[in-house]
Amino acid sequence: MTIRNTLLVSYLLVSLASALLITAMIFVHLKAILYGEIEAKLSTQAAATIQQIDTNLFERMENLALWSGLEIMQEIKVGDVDKRLAQFLADLQTGYDGVYQQIFVVAAHQEIVSASNASLIGSTFIEPKPWLSATHKHHSYALQRLDENGNKLLFSMAIPDLFSEGELGRLYAEIEGRELSELLDAQLSKNTSQSYALVLDNNGEAIAVSTKLREQPLFSNMAGLLALMTEKSGFFMTQADLVNQEMLVAYAESSGYRGFKGFGWRVVIIQPSHTAFAQVWALWLTILVFLALTLALGVLASFWMSARIARPIVRLAEFTKEFMQGKQTSHLLFNLA
Repeated sequence: MTIRNTLLVSYLLVSLASALLITAMIFVHLKAILYGEIEAKLSTQAAATIQQIDTNLFERMENLALWSGLEIMQEIKVGDVDKRLAQFLADLQTGYDGVYQQIFVVAAHQEIVSASNASLIGSTFIEPKPWLSATHKHHSYALQRLDENGNKLLFSMAIPDLFSEGELGRLYAEIEGRELSELLDAQLSKNTSQSYALVLDNNGEAIAVSTKLREQPLFSNMAGLLALMTEKSGFFMTQADLVNQEMLVAYAESSGYRGFKGFGWRVVIIQPSHTAFAQVWALWLTILVFLALTLALGVLASFWMSARIARPIVRLAEFTKEFMQGKQTSHLLFNLA
């Protein structure tokens, strides 16, 4: 190998190795920083979402407790419920602007004796199977599903007899199950990249899912996902069978609200790793383009510098060789100068 080629290869190896090492270190460092930011963001978002759900559930229960204790509810005892109480329930439904789909009272023999929807009065109420229950401030509440998909949820509690012991009936308030999905969508709208969310009960059953997740096949192994949730809140990366790619998963368990302990639900927020790290990959591509341009300029500079450095060395070697052979060297001395 000639001197020029040796200098050229040495320069390229040193510059290339240094550039690649520095680039790799920058990329790894930035990815670690971004991973930490994603973990904090998704975990905080999951905790905030489940807190909002607990707050909404608490408000529904507080409403039932307040309404069931009103004096107007005592009209159930005397049977005068078809007018004043029905109008009161209708005003409640209207005043809450769609939060409650129906509000009604069931008394003896499972008969609906008053309702915000007058057409229900006098009909028989078929009690849904028990689902969840909670006790707060000495009041017992029940939450039931009106359909298997959880599109309609029914809160209820007993109406106490304020003038003697016992109960007069039971107050029911129907809410839309999609309210939970809408809350998930509202939280995910704050994310700049694609992500999914769902609410799980303590058995791992999906209670509500975000709109984007509803368009995707659900996890084929929900129990496997739950097995990775070893703490009340956490963050991990897994190869989930959601969209056949690596996913980042953040979750938070219900911690209750103002003494209400919650139902043990969990909010899970999922983000595909390729979308989460899209900024890093874009930066990596930019760095590679810059590195390629730098190396191209380096190669051109290397050719020029190696030629500049090697030329006098080659001439010196030729001068030495001819000097040892006793040849005329004056022109070589002139060229070396």
